Formats: sequence, C-alpha cells, structure tokens
Amino acid sequence: MALELPEAMNLAKQMDHDLSGKTIKHMQLTEDCASLIRQGFVNLDRKNLDSHKVVSVSSKGKWIFVKLDPPTYLLFALETGGKILYHKSGESLPDKFHMKLDFGDGTFLTVRILGWGFAKALREEELEATKYPGKLGISPVNDEEFTLESFNGILDEGGANIVKKVLLDQWKIAGIGNGYCQDILFRARIHPKRKANDLSAKERKTLYSTIKDILNEAVRLGGSDWERDLYDHQGGYRRLMGEGVKGKPCPKCGTAIEKISLLGSSSYICPSCQK
Repeated sequence: MALELPEAMNLAKQMDHDLSGKTIKHMQLTEDCASLIRQGFVNLDRKNLDSHKVVSVSSKGKWIFVKLDPPTYLLFALETGGKILYHKSGESLPDKFHMKLDFGDGTFLTVRILGWGFAKALREEELEATKYPGKLGISPVNDEEFTLESFNGILDEGGANIVKKVLLDQWKIAGIGNGYCQDILFRARIHPKRKANDLSAKERKTLYSTIKDILNEAVRLGGSDWERDLYDHQGGYRRLMGEGVKGKPCPKCGTAIEKISLLGSSSYICPSCQK
C-alpha cells in the first residue's frame, strides 16, 4: 500500500519533534537507489546536504517537507509504500534501505521506498516551479480550505469524469490515494465509476462528510494498520476495503465484495451498497 495523507501527517509530526535542531553530518545512498535516480524520482546524488540543519518538518497531501538551513527542502513521498525510520545511536541498520542520514548527535534516519516514490532536495524557488508537489491542491483535513462549497466546485470541474478520478487528483485535493478512496466511497455508498456531475446534492454532502470523517479518524489513530510510523509502530486505522476482502461478506449487507480494475489500480466494492 501507499503512504497517504494520514501517514504523512503522522510521520511529519514525529520527525519535527525528533529531528528539528539536528545537523546532518553525512548522507548515504545505497546501490538500490540507482534505479530511482535513473527514473528521476531521486536527485540526492547531485546534492550535498552535509552540515545542513533541520529547521522544521511539515506535510501536505502525501508529501513530507523537511525544511533545512541553508535554505533547502528535503522532500519525501512514498507513493507505493516504504518506511522512514528514526534510529538512536548504536542501533542496527534495517536489512534494506535506499538512503541514510547521519546526524551530529549519533542518531540517524533511514528511508526505504517500495515500488516508486520521491526523495528530492529543492530550493524554495525550484519547489514552487515544480508541478508536483509544487502545485498541490487543498487539504481535506483543513476546515478552512476544504468546505462543502469548495468540494462542490471540484466536483463541478470534474464534470463527466468518474468520482474516483476526481478524488485522486492531487492538484485538486491533496492526500487521498487509492487505499482511503475505497473506504470513503464504500462508507458513502457511492460506486467509483459514478460520474462527478451525476451525484445528487445529498450524495455530495455525504461524500464530503465521509472524506473528513475517515481521514481525521485515520490521523487520530496514527495512520493505517498496513503502514508503520517513524518508530516502526503499526497504525491503528483498520481499512474496510483492500487486498484480501474479495468474496468476503460486506460488513453492512453481507453481499460478497467484488474487485474491479479502474484507473490502473484495483477497487474493492460492494455491488449492493455501491450501485
């Protein structure tokens, strides 16, 4: 699975607490990082972050922003999964990792990217000019940005696009991935192939509330139980839909859960609840 908004928020909060004020002594990239560099997902082979100090760590959408001094942003997005782990001095290294940051006090950070993901260092002006993540959409857990009015505007712009595509558009709403999208649509009783402009006012309001409820619940619980936090602890949010549920009874009506392929990924649905 992938790290989405709840996991990124939780990791950023933990990293901000434990890394702020620390100075990077040395950065190491392993041989496994070569393919990610070739694909343009990692640019750290061309960056020297030694002697940079961690100012703060924050998140937006699926992205983690490590603000450094001299002014640089170290960015992480584990799009198809991975781990960012914090280690105290003397702890053993994980079996596999792509990147290691040693800090002046002997602690260190390891990063492992499963499938594909990003680890980049950019100046602020470079960040703003980058389409992704420089132009991320509104946060669905920010009550000032994500209002029913703004959500209706996004659905209107989505037009005849299916609702799953609209929810996954990071330039509109930042942070929802395929994992939470499935739970959101299931709980809102909306089929992922429904067109955005076909949703009634009642369905729009239900979908809006469900997005907020599920993501805020997952943030409160430290992310999904399929993922790990900075200290390698499991999250507390249990997903309703995902791998392993095909053919099992729907928790609401008992109908067998079906698996469909949509937009290059799997979607698990209840054919009765999500008509």
